[in-house]
Amino acid sequence: MGRKRKNNNADFFMFTAFVSVILAYFITEYVKKFEFETVIIATIIAIALTLTGVLLWIRYKKNRTSEDSSHPDVPYSSPKHITKRFRRRLFMTKAELEFYYSLKKAIPHSVTIHSHVGLWAIVDNIHHKDWNKISQKHIDFILYEEIENLVLLAIELDDSSHNSYSAQKRDAAKNEILQDAGIPLLRIWVTQYYDTKTLVDKIIEAIKNNNTRTRR
Repeated sequence: MGRKRKNNNADFFMFTAFVSVILAYFITEYVKKFEFETVIIATIIAIALTLTGVLLWIRYKKNRTSEDSSHPDVPYSSPKHITKRFRRRLFMTKAELEFYYSLKKAIPHSVTIHSHVGLWAIVDNIHHKDWNKISQKHIDFILYEEIENLVLLAIELDDSSHNSYSAQKRDAAKNEILQDAGIPLLRIWVTQYYDTKTLVDKIIEAIKNNNTRTRR
């Protein structure tokens, strides 16, 4: 768009200059009929051309200023010159990724791991009024058994951010929802190293306790 306008301005300038020369020629011929001195003729021509040039320059600068302020001279679709509203982010934090690698070692191949799962994806709200309680919550990890199409365990990775009153209130609500739905929940505190055997024992214990509670 910007380049097109510049070409239009250049064409207009050349056309106007051509017209000015033609007009100057006819003015000279007209003035000669009255036998004016050559100096006077040259002066009139110079003044006419000078005024024309000044007017053209003013018009060109005005259009250029307007063009620069409203239509930058860059391709409209070029992503380098467009202010981005979004950007790609890492799917997991460093702590989540380290736990994920440890978790893979602790589970059988028939069980898959899914992370950042919306609570609404594994829990149905029986009453419509309860939708808001699950729509904005998610689970850090779930263990999923493909053959039975069953969520075996929900896992929350906790750190110091869960110590605040508001975070504890959210955690308690999540605990209650999962317990009501019959899905076992295991909370793991973030650490630099996870012992595989200890992790296996915690997973088995959480699933067994939930099964015992369900039978009752």
